Amino acid sequence: MFIVGCSSSSAPDWYSKNGTKTTGYITGVGQGNSLPQAQTSALNSINEVLWTEVESSFSMQESERNLNKSTATQRYIDSNINTKTAKLALTNIDYVNSIKLGDVYFVEARVSKKDIIKRLNDDIKTTELTSKQRLNNLKHQDSLLWWLGTKDKQHELSNIHTKLTILSTLDGKSNTDIPYTLKLIEVIEQTKSKIIIQLKAVKSDRKSQLFLSEQIANNGISSVIDDQAQSTHTLKVDSEYRKNKVGEAYIATKLTDITLISKSGKIIATNEIISTGNSVINFKYAQEGAERHFSELIKKEGLWVAFGIKI
Repeated sequence: MFIVGCSSSSAPDWYSKNGTKTTGYITGVGQGNSLPQAQTSALNSINEVLWTEVESSFSMQESERNLNKSTATQRYIDSNINTKTAKLALTNIDYVNSIKLGDVYFVEARVSKKDIIKRLNDDIKTTELTSKQRLNNLKHQDSLLWWLGTKDKQHELSNIHTKLTILSTLDGKSNTDIPYTLKLIEVIEQTKSKIIIQLKAVKSDRKSQLFLSEQIANNGISSVIDDQAQSTHTLKVDSEYRKNKVGEAYIATKLTDITLISKSGKIIATNEIISTGNSVINFKYAQEGAERHFSELIKKEGLWVAFGIKI
């Protein structure tokens, strides 16, 4: 129901219900310069109510006991939860009151606790199924490709802790286990720590080799330049320089073939990077320009894309 009132912008009586919890419902109110803005404000109020409950009833000790996870996993999850900004996507919202007083819209909204509990349980079950599938994928997928396709899911996985916490405050009888998700968070870090990329290049590609090694390290992966039996992957860098002189300009074109190979000898990705440089002095300076351009292209495209990996 939407009502247009008089020119006064004083809040209606029901606006004092902000943050209240009635039997089976959580109510929030909001105001704004438009109806959608006021509705969003009301939903934010409901989220604030949920998080107030979480912060007052949840402790790390209770988390350790209920979630039964390793200390490392717990630290990761806790560090990625911000109770000031985390929000639960609400559905089946009932806008009980809406009114415009002067230039201001006021809205009262409520959400059924049962709907929130059902949504949380459904989301947790879906995350568990997805986590189980991702763990199974590692058995028959290259470790680097698996890690690249899974690493960005860690924040998403940490959100399950948020949902479990809210669920425990709304339904004290809830006893939801998430073994696959907890295991996945651990395996992502374990897999990353085991990946070692060995770089192979001819002497003339030493600069590119060192640059790529630095970029790999910046992406959290270990790399070596010398032969090492423990390496899980090999990155071959093979470059060819082409020279040309146009007028007074010396032009160097660097054609670099990059090949990423697994320990079993399977080619995972390939790519060719073409970089150029020019100088009015000599070809040496032109080649140095081509080297710089090569580095710029890697940074612009992103390391893994530059390797030819489709993420």
